[in-house]
Amino acid sequence: EVLMFERGSNFNVTKRVTLKKSGDFTVKASYNDIPSGSNTIASSTPVDLCTFNISAPATDQPNKIRVNIKQDLSGIITLSSAQSMEELPPDPEPEAKEGEENKEGTEQKDEDAPAPAPKKKYKKSNLAFTTSTFMRYNKEAMDKAVEDEARMANADRVAAETAAKRNELESYLYSMRDKIIGELKDFCTEEESSTFSKALEDAEEWLYSDEGFDSTKSVYMTKLDDVKKFGTPIERRQVEANSRQTTISSLKGSLETYKKFVQSSDDKYAHITDDERDVCRTACNSAESWLYEMIEKQSELPQSVDPILSVAQISAKQKEVADAVNPIMHKPKPLPPKEDPKKDVGAEEKTEEKEEEKPKEEAGPMQTDEAPPPPEADTEPMQTE
Repeated sequence: EVLMFERGSNFNVTKRVTLKKSGDFTVKASYNDIPSGSNTIASSTPVDLCTFNISAPATDQPNKIRVNIKQDLSGIITLSSAQSMEELPPDPEPEAKEGEENKEGTEQKDEDAPAPAPKKKYKKSNLAFTTSTFMRYNKEAMDKAVEDEARMANADRVAAETAAKRNELESYLYSMRDKIIGELKDFCTEEESSTFSKALEDAEEWLYSDEGFDSTKSVYMTKLDDVKKFGTPIERRQVEANSRQTTISSLKGSLETYKKFVQSSDDKYAHITDDERDVCRTACNSAESWLYEMIEKQSELPQSVDPILSVAQISAKQKEVADAVNPIMHKPKPLPPKEDPKKDVGAEEKTEEKEEEKPKEEAGPMQTDEAPPPPEADTEPMQTE
């Protein structure tokens, strides 16, 4: 036994121990004797920590095995490495070269002085090892723990979803109980109001019973769907009534824009033909007639019945007109015709030929206003004596 780390020593320290072993062997790490009055660790705590199974070569003579034990920052004992130390034979002494014999009169060494021992050399080989802890789960226990964790996580998820669905049902009952006598009153008949109120009361009574307090997610969903089949048509009528005018205004605005385009004499629409304008005009007139006819029919119906002019119908009609008019209205202008370069070259050649056929004027002497120079006078030679 070797005491590697004393009580209260620093962490993140590696210590080395050298053993003489042949073949596989085991190193066990454990606590030292625990004092009976210790307040840092209970006396019932297991003293064994882990074992390191080291694979070493089997030889006739035990080899030196260097084992490096580390205590990390968390105080965990680990085996950093295990090395086999194989001693190598000493190097042969170098032979004396010729002509290097001792000469007479040279200083002789003291024969009695001991020769220095040669330094030993080792071949280090890393050894394979495995670590086994006494508190580690085996594969079966680990698989069971993973399954238990997954089962508990799934149970928590189902419980959370069940509670959320129960709260959704409770919130819907409270909300619709007030709306049916308030903002939704004009959008349902007396019979529908009575039937819906009765369904809300029955669902609320069930929810606060023993059966409803501890039920499943699927049951809460079924109860919610049962009451929604009475309330959803009423809510849809309210949404349609509140959104219809905005959608009608949008369609009217689009029709006005398209009419201005059809009647426009702007130069940017000059390439639009009369037939294309007639197509746009027909689409706008048809949509406008349909819209005013449906508005008149809708105005004759009370708000407590399903509408015959829905927001979806108006949006579909607006898209129908846009698909017919937009391609014509945004049709690009045709490009101007390109000039033929061959025709231009031919015209230039004809012009040059005509210029060459013009008669050239004969060139005469240039007339100037200057007088001609006087004739030179005859001169006699000067006589000299």
